Amino acid sequence: MSDANTPSIKKRTTPAWGLYQRENFWKLNEGKTPPFNTDPGKLEELAEETLSRGGWYYDSSNAGKSLTHLANRQAFYRHRIIPRQLVDTNERDTATTLFGHKVSAPIGFAAIGINKIYHPKGELPVAKVAGELNLPYCLSTAGSTSIEDVAASNDIGAALPSAVNPSDRPDTDGPPRFYQLYMPHDDELTISLLTRAYKSSLTIYILTTDT
Repeated sequence: MSDANTPSIKKRTTPAWGLYQRENFWKLNEGKTPPFNTDPGKLEELAEETLSRGGWYYDSSNAGKSLTHLANRQAFYRHRIIPRQLVDTNERDTATTLFGHKVSAPIGFAAIGINKIYHPKGELPVAKVAGELNLPYCLSTAGSTSIEDVAASNDIGAALPSAVNPSDRPDTDGPPRFYQLYMPHDDELTISLLTRAYKSSLTIYILTTDT
């Protein structure tokens, strides 16, 4: 296998998403192993060892006997990737358009509340990485960091020298920022949250109706 740092591709307009896998595959030749296991069950075990007791209970809680959680995971496992063989893959582009924004790939960062359970800086590092990779980021109403600070961190990531910045997206101001709203009973509070989100360029809103 070739060196993971020189995959011999001619041109890419979006990040080499598979490079992490190549790097870890190559590390075996150097007697190294990845820092964590990507198996969901193993990640849960690591989280239980690392998080505080309260943090683990919050993170791992599901309704009832977790049957819906299990069904969702089994449904995900039923999806299959069908590879296309003998096609030219030298020039690859995973970019797509979402709500008028050119993003690097059709994936994004979901709304997860109370991120300070997992890291002292809360949502800030995640928002920064999303900006750097030009991927959509969604902030939860239950976020542990202010709307304004999260937006600023997203901007910082997008402005990094290493940031993905497709040259063919002059009509947009970066990846879309979502705001997931748990609608308060107080209308003034709802308006305040949405106004702050809008002023911070979180202009796509998701209304959660099951909570």
